[in-house]
Amino acid sequence: MARACPGAPPPAARARTAGPAASLSLLASALLLAGCAPPSPGTVDRLGARPRPPAGPTAAATARSGPAPAVPDDGRTGVEARQLLAVWDGWWQAQAAAYERGSRAAAALRLYSTGQALSGTLANLRNLQEAGMAMRGSPVNDARVTALDLAASPPTATVEDCLDVTGWHQVDARTKQPRDPRQRLTRYVVTGTARKSGDAWLVTRLTAQKGRTC
Repeated sequence: MARACPGAPPPAARARTAGPAASLSLLASALLLAGCAPPSPGTVDRLGARPRPPAGPTAAATARSGPAPAVPDDGRTGVEARQLLAVWDGWWQAQAAAYERGSRAAAALRLYSTGQALSGTLANLRNLQEAGMAMRGSPVNDARVTALDLAASPPTATVEDCLDVTGWHQVDARTKQPRDPRQRLTRYVVTGTARKSGDAWLVTRLTAQKGRTC
């Protein structure tokens, strides 16, 4: 059920003083971390699926920094991991809706995120609006829980996602015409951290590992 999208890193904050063109460029980088419209189905039910590294000169480097193993998917660990992935999926969908429909759809972000993950997404949304842009389409992700500490107070976790934003595009908010940067990464690894608040998981931080393909 996970999706892919741009959703949250603070780098986009610099766009406010650089004008629309820079705003788009920075936002494109930020989108490497953000979320968007409904993602592809299946992530919550398969904690460890991941595409094979690409063949060619970069294959060895990709393999060396390949995906971390998923946490066990049975018992309490598996239950918590699935709950977290459902939240991760919901967060991407909330981001997608906010980036497409604007501030009126941003309230749902607080149901799934807090800290840097939330503030970064809101900053990117603000930069999009100031540049007269929006996002359309859907990102696709393939997330897995790679660390889960249920003994911590509060419990914490790490998620690794293979984010594909090929079908997620920047558009002019008024005309809906495509306004993607000429060069943009369309597939890369994103890692996130989360903590449990009461009975619910919240995404707290997102990091795009642009040097890692997936």
